[in-house]
Amino acid sequence: MARVIRGEGGSLQQRGELLFKQGNYQGALDAFTEALSCKDADVMSILDNRAATYIKLARYDRALIDSRNMVRKDTKDGRGILRYGQVLLLTGDRVKALKAYGYGLKTLPNDNPRRKFVLQMFCKVRDAASVKRLDPFSVLPLEIAMMVLRHLSFREIVTYTRVSKGWQSFLSMRDLWMRLDLSEARRKASWRSIRTYIQRSGAMLTHATISNIASQSQDKVLVYLSRCPKLESLEIGDPIRRHEGLYNQFEGCKQLRSLVIAKGTPVSQENIAKFLSNLPNLEHLEVHNAQPSAETKVQWPSHLPNMRKVTLSTEEAAVQPPGRVNALYLPPVTESQPCVMPNLEELRIDSYPKVWSPYELSFDPNQFPRLRKLELKGVFIGGFALPSTLEHLSIQAGSCPGEQEFPFPFRRSPHLRHLHTLLLRDLSWVTRTTLHTFIVTTEAPLRKLIVASCPRLDYAQLEHLLTEHPIDLTELGICALRGVTDMSVRALVQHLPNLYALDVSVTDVTGRLVKMFADARPADNLPRLKYLNVAHCEHVLYEAVAYGRSHNINVVTR
Repeated sequence: MARVIRGEGGSLQQRGELLFKQGNYQGALDAFTEALSCKDADVMSILDNRAATYIKLARYDRALIDSRNMVRKDTKDGRGILRYGQVLLLTGDRVKALKAYGYGLKTLPNDNPRRKFVLQMFCKVRDAASVKRLDPFSVLPLEIAMMVLRHLSFREIVTYTRVSKGWQSFLSMRDLWMRLDLSEARRKASWRSIRTYIQRSGAMLTHATISNIASQSQDKVLVYLSRCPKLESLEIGDPIRRHEGLYNQFEGCKQLRSLVIAKGTPVSQENIAKFLSNLPNLEHLEVHNAQPSAETKVQWPSHLPNMRKVTLSTEEAAVQPPGRVNALYLPPVTESQPCVMPNLEELRIDSYPKVWSPYELSFDPNQFPRLRKLELKGVFIGGFALPSTLEHLSIQAGSCPGEQEFPFPFRRSPHLRHLHTLLLRDLSWVTRTTLHTFIVTTEAPLRKLIVASCPRLDYAQLEHLLTEHPIDLTELGICALRGVTDMSVRALVQHLPNLYALDVSVTDVTGRLVKMFADARPADNLPRLKYLNVAHCEHVLYEAVAYGRSHNINVVTR
């Protein structure tokens, strides 16, 4: 190392400053570092210069070290405080920067010329922090604040009432409490909490989702809800202990348009008929634990013009003894009785008895002239044609007479020219002929096709059909389909340029398939997937899943 002579420190410092002005920050850094080793070095100035150079190089950790060393060397100088605060602000730590400037104000004497700059920076950081803490509800116009609040969930509104008394007062406006939703509650809610929420709405509650209620509070909560004259939507998620009296509590809610009762609460056919008879505005009914009733007690209304959507589910036996009405009963059309629900658009029937046997429908779906969506689970398929108005058809775990390949007889026109969604799951009668009839004979313009766990159908049959009769699918599911591999999927989707969702769960695909879609380019003739389901695919490792997700594909693994 060359012998350092007196005066060399100042020369190196001047050289570093010149290089700094020229933008050669690495050269300036080397010069300042060498200058610090000189005997005559102005350590405070050189450290300040080197910290500024580190800032230009975005090496904030080193700049912090130099600025702290400046403060330790001379607390009365002020330059160390200013540089230290600057670096903290650049790293986003405003709290520490404010403390640093405050420390400088305490240690620097009043006659120090740099004290004025420290005070300016202290005030600037403090004022910026105080602006961020402004109460938004005191700044925003009422109309804009209400627009923001309407995007909050019920749980978030309840949480924000605990921020301050001012927020609690502002958030007590009646319009914010018209919808009661306890589905996201972390703890069991008491009847006192529910009463408070209803009081804030002025007893004008319109929507209520009841779940996570303390069992001892159930009776009072149901009473409070039944006294809300404007109640339009009621969803009961908790199992109701005294379910026999549920109808009596809500028979007076004449404004009710939507009623959903979850699986934990049994509802008999007798009470289903009573609900429909006494709630004239009801448009949406879901009962997920329907129960059979004595035939003499079931009296369905003769006309329900407002009903648009019905869901009935049960675990009860599909065949009931004489004199009993099945849990999934809907009145059929007869010579003396026209269609009870002429405007029904969506219908779902789920039968999953403990001892399985298919349920035979008590009605013909064709009796609903506006039916758009039909979902059948555990139902005996046969004897009825598919309505030509259908847009969505889902059939799961059903049987048909003689294992016919297309058990729906054609009446009048065979066309289903509105059917865009077809889901077939756990069906032993589905074959290539079944799909051929849907795609070719009925001329269904399918956009979504799900074929899952259908043992008489394999990949080769499906590929041959879609190659011979191409359709513009955007969603495809081939869950648990025989013969599905990486290469077979590639060959299949090349005929589907607009596909964005693919389900290959429970198949033999590997992580190569995920990477293939992630790396797809226009020249590869592969669709750009947004969703890929690889659940229960043993050969798809986590590395491939992470790779797909990093390329904006939502890879589902369970």
